[in-house]
Amino acid sequence: MTVLAWLYPEHRSITLLAIKMLEPEQRSQLDALWSEARRGHESRLCAQMADSAQGLNPGCIDYAAWPALAGDHSCSPQETVHEVLVGPWVLKVAAIGARLEVQLAGARRRDQRVNAVRRSNIDLLRADPAYVTRAMSNDAHFQLARPNTAIEPEAYISTILGPGAELNAVGTYTFYHQHALSSAARIAEGHLSPEVHAKVALAALSNEAFALHFLQDSFAAGHVVGNWGTTAVRKGTHDYYNEHGVEVTTWDGARFVILGDAYLEPESEKRVATAVRDSLAQLASALDGKLKVRPNSSEDVWPDTLNICQETHFPLAVIDKEEIKPLVPIIAQTPIPTLGDVPGQLPRFRSEFGPFVGVSAAVLSQAMNGGFGTSQSGASGTVGLETSVRVGIGLEGVLDESGDGLVFAGVGYRQDAAGEGETTIPGRGALT
Repeated sequence: MTVLAWLYPEHRSITLLAIKMLEPEQRSQLDALWSEARRGHESRLCAQMADSAQGLNPGCIDYAAWPALAGDHSCSPQETVHEVLVGPWVLKVAAIGARLEVQLAGARRRDQRVNAVRRSNIDLLRADPAYVTRAMSNDAHFQLARPNTAIEPEAYISTILGPGAELNAVGTYTFYHQHALSSAARIAEGHLSPEVHAKVALAALSNEAFALHFLQDSFAAGHVVGNWGTTAVRKGTHDYYNEHGVEVTTWDGARFVILGDAYLEPESEKRVATAVRDSLAQLASALDGKLKVRPNSSEDVWPDTLNICQETHFPLAVIDKEEIKPLVPIIAQTPIPTLGDVPGQLPRFRSEFGPFVGVSAAVLSQAMNGGFGTSQSGASGTVGLETSVRVGIGLEGVLDESGDGLVFAGVGYRQDAAGEGETTIPGRGALT
């Protein structure tokens, strides 16, 4: 079920804008961190943290692309670092994303936009064979539905971050962002050898990139609404609200309409980028010691390994409430998730996705001129019945808009009555 949130070029565009919105001092801190992380990887990592002039065939990966690669093209921060630095397909994915950005910008009709996305998904699967496998494990990309309208922000945070909580977008952001801050605090302490400094810099950046992916996801309409139900219903609901949008209210009281994947608008982009900027600003503050965070252990120099494609719940011990207080202003900017399977829920929609067994029935009528004999030239008519059983698979989201998304095999029986009129046609039946 490919229901990832913002597309690769949208994730990267949001991050580019967020980096540009940073204060000069914050940008300087992060540029220095990026320079440390590039040590020994200059051929793969761009000289600039945010390279806005890469063109259609990027020759390197900038940091703005990391949140786009995290989550959708890797299952943990550690895997993100590995794929970014040595993955043979990463530059191909970046080129596919660059072409998709141009296609979406030039789309004037719905079918052009939809087809561009579906064709890019096929290209991404060819470049990154595990792309769809990761997409099938995607609970972390969705906000967790509210059980009722009375739940308060503090209670909701406890729900999404409590011991053994289900993976969800805001909780995943908080989990990895806190780990990024801990790595940054380790750097702020100093006394690191150049080799260890470079490793901890990579850990901080990869943990933050993974966090930012899910912070951005929490603003996509289909991921605020389409967060429960069967696979086909989740995908159908996800696709509908991403295209048509939904009115949301944030935890801090802002109200607006937001769309989703493939429909990112400038106003929404700026809103999401503001939250991303604030998150990056916290990382910069932790680097120079202004934000007091408990550093990770001296032995912990690698990115986090929690695998969102294999796990369905957070570890039993996640984050202490006191530690996430600095994160509350960022979480407060995210939309309040919609209700779950309770009265007052928003309408749900079903897509043609996944295996199915169906029964088809039809009533037939036809008019004829002539018959079996050479002398039969008059008009006649006949009626019939047909029924069949079908077994197939729905591929909506893969096939272009010119197809209905269904592939199936069917067997049935058809019975036509004898013709009525000047020409006599005998009744007949056959397998179909």
